[in-house]
Amino acid sequence: MKNQYGEFIDNKAASYQIKTMNTPVPWEFIYQNQDILLKVDQYGPVYIQEQPPSGLMMIKREPYQKVSSWLTWIEVKGLWEGPVSNYFRPNLLGKKPGFEPDNISIHYFPEKAVYEYEYKGIWVQTQLIVPITGRDVLMEVKVRNETCKAQKVFMTPVLRPYINKAQLAPWDRPEWYLKSSLCRGAHPTFITRLLNMDSKKEERRTAALILDEEDFESFDISYENFLGQGTYEKPACLYKKDLSMAGKNTARWGTFDSEASIYGYPPVYALRKIISLEPGESYTLKQVFCMVEEDESGLMPEYQALKAKNAYLDKGQFEVEEDKVSSFFNSWMKKRHIKSHDSELDRFVNEWLALEMYWVASLDRGWPSGMRGSRDAANDFTSMVALDPAWSKEILETLFSCQETNGWFPRQISAQGRKGSHDMRKHVDAGCWVIELLYEYLCFTKDFEFLERKLPWLNWEESVSVGEHALRSLDYYLERRGEHGLCLIGEGDWLDSVNRAGLKGRGESVTVSNQLIIAMTYMKELWKSKEVKRILKQDQDNYNRWRTRISEYGTSINDMIKAINDGAFNDKGFYNSVFTDGGYWIFSDKDPDGRLRMYGPANWYSVASGVADSKKQESVFHNMNYLKKDMGYALYHPPMGDIPIDYVGRSGSGDMPFGLWENGNVYNQGSHGFLGRALAVSGKGDNLHEVIRYMLPFDQEKHPSEKVMTPPYAVVNCWQQVPGFNHRGGLSFLTGSTAMALRMIYDWVCGIKPRIEGLSIDPCVSKKAKHTQVEFAYLDTPVTLTIENPCRREAGIQYGTLNGEIITDRIKDLFSQRSALYIEDSYFTGKPITICVSL
Repeated sequence: MKNQYGEFIDNKAASYQIKTMNTPVPWEFIYQNQDILLKVDQYGPVYIQEQPPSGLMMIKREPYQKVSSWLTWIEVKGLWEGPVSNYFRPNLLGKKPGFEPDNISIHYFPEKAVYEYEYKGIWVQTQLIVPITGRDVLMEVKVRNETCKAQKVFMTPVLRPYINKAQLAPWDRPEWYLKSSLCRGAHPTFITRLLNMDSKKEERRTAALILDEEDFESFDISYENFLGQGTYEKPACLYKKDLSMAGKNTARWGTFDSEASIYGYPPVYALRKIISLEPGESYTLKQVFCMVEEDESGLMPEYQALKAKNAYLDKGQFEVEEDKVSSFFNSWMKKRHIKSHDSELDRFVNEWLALEMYWVASLDRGWPSGMRGSRDAANDFTSMVALDPAWSKEILETLFSCQETNGWFPRQISAQGRKGSHDMRKHVDAGCWVIELLYEYLCFTKDFEFLERKLPWLNWEESVSVGEHALRSLDYYLERRGEHGLCLIGEGDWLDSVNRAGLKGRGESVTVSNQLIIAMTYMKELWKSKEVKRILKQDQDNYNRWRTRISEYGTSINDMIKAINDGAFNDKGFYNSVFTDGGYWIFSDKDPDGRLRMYGPANWYSVASGVADSKKQESVFHNMNYLKKDMGYALYHPPMGDIPIDYVGRSGSGDMPFGLWENGNVYNQGSHGFLGRALAVSGKGDNLHEVIRYMLPFDQEKHPSEKVMTPPYAVVNCWQQVPGFNHRGGLSFLTGSTAMALRMIYDWVCGIKPRIEGLSIDPCVSKKAKHTQVEFAYLDTPVTLTIENPCRREAGIQYGTLNGEIITDRIKDLFSQRSALYIEDSYFTGKPITICVSL
């Protein structure tokens, strides 16, 4: 699929070619390995963060800047009018801002980013690679003379280090804690030592830039000297033959007392190399930017710590690392695979969704504060369970360790765990998301022993079992219900912009009440397992608490269903969303400003939880036409704020303009992800297929690049309607939509749903999908699932086979109540199996 800016690369998975630097906004891509994260765009690296999302920023570009902190200036004397960077911008050519060289191309592959251009007979290529492990980023800049004369080339690699927390206190400056120098070892190496203002030796860090170049003429370590009277985009040093310091004046490793050192003032890493290239001859400069393993004493690491980093510069090693990363992502994208009637959608799901799920798990929506949103992490890792269950378990442990004893989870938790700084806003929905993650993890892995894992509380050191943490999560909601019998909303539910509806303790949330029904249903399911009961009986008191609570959940579910239907279902045939401290409903058939305003998630969750019977489901879906836009379904409509409504928050006060983020907008996770879940429960496969294509960015009819401005591979947070930018994509990759989209495909379209003691299959497909094939793994067993649809149905299994034998076992889906195919875990022995179902 092409547009005027670029195209997907046909013969390479999850790869894209940008053919112009003049995209409407920077088009970004991510490279990461859980130890380090590199974000790039067509102008080079945007930022590098070690141990994302909470670690140090190694370099970073400020918002709206288009110049990378890590680049190489190139000048060809007598041929070019001035220096250009290895990304071509910035340049000192005196041309128009949008000027481009010949044959410009930016390739984003999963394993590397490649930048190429040709200008007046000189070809320049840059490659960026993040190795499969470690806190290292590799750069290779190659220059080739394609003229018919010898050329003199000046090369000046430059890196402006940051090496600090992403956000410093207003009174701090990053350079105050940095000591930098240039030393010679196996290769010239710039080092920066981050000291600690609180004298915590364990928090000292060391970064290094290693260059594969022995014979350099001069260098700079002082940012001020490097700039002179210029700017970073046009530094004074480029107008000189040599930089400030002679190449021989380097420091010994670990010393910061020579002319080759700087501290207390901003550092820069810059070298000047002059080379002569004959016609057809090329020159390659390799660089490694890395964090160095620290000495436990807190002293400067020994030079030996760089041994493995230096090895990257050995001949052929860049290619070795590239192959390792390529193999990893090829394997990652094959963990699950779908082939349906919609080949464009299949390709995006198989390649891009899998890849971006890996990115999202490290990016998290808490960046750059070093936090993970509690609900966000739970949402993301519910989808990650099938791809990386160990990582999902780690997140579960962190979440439960940051839970308070009353069962409440903070809005955001420190990615470093319970001892970090947390966002203590009193949003209430996170516990329901965490229970869903716990259920999915246990069903997929059968790691029921995890329920007895002892973890502390955020506000109490005593450790209790994960099972007790889970019970306490639900206690929090059941003990805090309002006058309609619904869950209190506190400072907010999923919709962050409704942040003042329940501060006085009266406001209630229909969405959270539905989520609680889902969470209680999952807990009841866990209790049905003999293995779960056996494990819980290791602590009789804990077992008794479970037995008592589970018996109560059945009554509580029925009470909550009645409360939602009696209190929130309105005369227009859809569900109101929030009852406020002011004693009135918002997102209702008549809001305080006099308008009918439907809110999707409260309605989609009323269907997904099973609260809405078939008649109410049809009424809800009839009303969803209120929300239809040219880019999908709005979160709610009309927008709020022109007539202020008290007891709402940002949306109702007018502090969030129309069409921005969630205010009357198409907000992907809530607009499409939650809707897709409801459509699957209701068996509406055609609508589900349409919603998925609205959610994802590749369809150039639904989301044309000239309008959305974001790249067609980037899953976005929302499609906005702001003045001058109608249909603009907002916040690429920083969204729960990626995880929801993966679940829509595999859990709800394909109907692959692990249960406590087996696997259920309950597809919901488009009528056009006559034949769908899915490959996935369950209990370390490769599975091929085929969904046949000869009669063009949307849901409901007629029969199924396992390795050609008829499957007679059925089980009711927990929420749709359809009869699902059921295969006990004992059939999954590690040998490949084939499942075929017919609708």
